[in-house]
Amino acid sequence: KEEHEAFVSGLSGSPWWMVLYIGLSIALINGIRQKLDLGRAGNWKTSGLLDFLFLLLPLLLLLSYPTTLAIWMNGFFLTLFILLHFMQKKTASDKTTQQNALKLPYLSAYRSCLLLLTCLAILAVDFHIFPRYFAKTETYGYSLMDIGVGSFVFSNAIVSKAARTPITSGTSYSQRLWRSIRGVSPLLVLGFFRLFSTKATDYQEHVSEYGVHWNFFFTLSAVTLFITILDVPAGNCAWVASVILIVYQISLWYGLEDWIINAPRNNLLSMNKEGLCSSVGFLCICLFGTWVGSMLFSQKNSNGKLMISLLWIDLVFWAITYALEMTGIPPSRRMANITYVTFTIAFNLLLVILFKQLEKLNRPISSLLLDGLGRNGLVMFLIANLLTGATNLSIHTLYVPNGQAFVILLGYLVTLATIASFLHLHEINLKFW
Repeated sequence: KEEHEAFVSGLSGSPWWMVLYIGLSIALINGIRQKLDLGRAGNWKTSGLLDFLFLLLPLLLLLSYPTTLAIWMNGFFLTLFILLHFMQKKTASDKTTQQNALKLPYLSAYRSCLLLLTCLAILAVDFHIFPRYFAKTETYGYSLMDIGVGSFVFSNAIVSKAARTPITSGTSYSQRLWRSIRGVSPLLVLGFFRLFSTKATDYQEHVSEYGVHWNFFFTLSAVTLFITILDVPAGNCAWVASVILIVYQISLWYGLEDWIINAPRNNLLSMNKEGLCSSVGFLCICLFGTWVGSMLFSQKNSNGKLMISLLWIDLVFWAITYALEMTGIPPSRRMANITYVTFTIAFNLLLVILFKQLEKLNRPISSLLLDGLGRNGLVMFLIANLLTGATNLSIHTLYVPNGQAFVILLGYLVTLATIASFLHLHEINLKFW
């Protein structure tokens, strides 16, 4: 246990452009999968084979050999994409019709690709084949798994009910609050299940990640509840998020940051200081995501006007991130500070823009895997966590050779893909409430 905890501790991450490189590669992988859809959406065998060859295998190669095989793979995919683009007729429409205004396929693809990446990373990080600079940082820095946490929050906020529909006058505040409490109850159950199972099995823990008892499910619960309590219209979410983020960052400067990093864990509050405090930053990410989602689902903006607005907003967030970095405020997922929040928004906005543009070049992707992840996202994330725990309890991952680790991870991905595809093929929606 101690050896495993040391394996994921004290890390400093990677340059920011390495995280961006992974994001751009994911967009390219999705683009080539769209180009090779071949109009056979109804054939589940063909869809499954294409998902394996052009989603699962490339994603695993990307995270296992990012600076060697993946570079050649990306070069091949980019060349193939360009060739197919000029060979195929344009089938996508630049207009969003009334029927699909509240169902944007490119957002489903974006969210499913991020979820698949997250599910792979949570197990791959326990093997040596996974580069250490992709793992979560100890306190400061950029890393793929750090951005993955914020991206999970942003990608769910962007398609939330608050983003898709305005607050209805016919529903009282107390009704919305009660509905929210009912909605987060499964997350709280999952959070306590993870807490008790981790303690019962003496499973390895990285305490400085969220704290002694806190975990990501509790963060999701807290963010969801606070979103309902604030009860902010989607159009005003960016302003509210900005105010909260600035006040939070000032609090970090005036002692909160030192308390998070250095205070002894001598009571329940200090034992979970990272999880409690970082929830404020994740709340801001959720608010920004809701605001962006309301823009995407709005029928008032033409695609051209919307794209220009998104590009300008993304540019502003990249500029703010650079300015904060230059003034000596590095990103910190541990406390979800202002630089971490702005980088997360900038990164995800860029992906949304790329996925939206790819859909203009191709018809919407038809993939059993991606559709299945979109249908049962939370359930698949839970299954991925259970499979990760089972794998770590069954084998000593630190001593597994890279070749064997690659096979294990590929089998893990195929298992997840099979479950997600089966549930979608049979139109099964699994919910806890």
